[in-house]
Amino acid sequence: MSRFWGAMILLSGTIEGTAFLQLSEVGAASIIVQ
Repeated sequence: MSRFWGAMILLSGTIEGTAFLQLSEVGAASIIVQ
């Protein structure tokens, strides 16, 4: 999965891409906590 996210960031090449990754990590963490 990390490769997938890395590819997404490289494709976007923008701050939005990094922000999206951070939001995804937060969302995943929330699901794990629940």
